[in-house]
Amino acid sequence: MAPISDKRWSRCVYVMCGRPDAYLIVCSTKKAENILTYKWPVEVGAEHRQALDVCAEVMKGNLPADEARHAFILAAKEAGLVIDDTPRQFTFEMPTESMKRTGISHYNKPWR
Repeated sequence: MAPISDKRWSRCVYVMCGRPDAYLIVCSTKKAENILTYKWPVEVGAEHRQALDVCAEVMKGNLPADEARHAFILAAKEAGLVIDDTPRQFTFEMPTESMKRTGISHYNKPWR
């Protein structure tokens, strides 16, 4: 569970990661800010910059957390990423023994 300081959103946003059944789950301003700063898969645009500004204001306590959620969705749409905010039920796949031995992990693949 994320700390309160992460500024949790009322609902998560699911960003499609290349396959129809693979999603990056974003539920807090802190995680969105990290993705926007370090892992954004495309050239930045106006919505991306606005989302970073909104995230910073939310983290300072100047805006409600869901403002960052909205800004993140707009930035994702600008970037052409497929997003969904419908709650989903997921099954998690544990790494196989061969993956552990070789260090191969499908969790480290680029998400776009």
